[in-house]
Amino acid sequence: AVDQPSRGYVLEVFDNHFCLPSLGPIGANGLANPRDFETPAGHNNRNFFLV
Repeated sequence: AVDQPSRGYVLEVFDNHFCLPSLGPIGANGLANPRDFETPAGHNNRNFFLV
């Protein structure tokens, strides 16, 4: 049972998979920029040798 006020939203996807919405009218300050959903990748600057 919920005994306090609740806030939020529900999202249902009836298609194959979820995809980011287009930027639309929010333009440069958009909340759906693909760069915000990228996975970080490590970078190695050291030289390495195969043994």
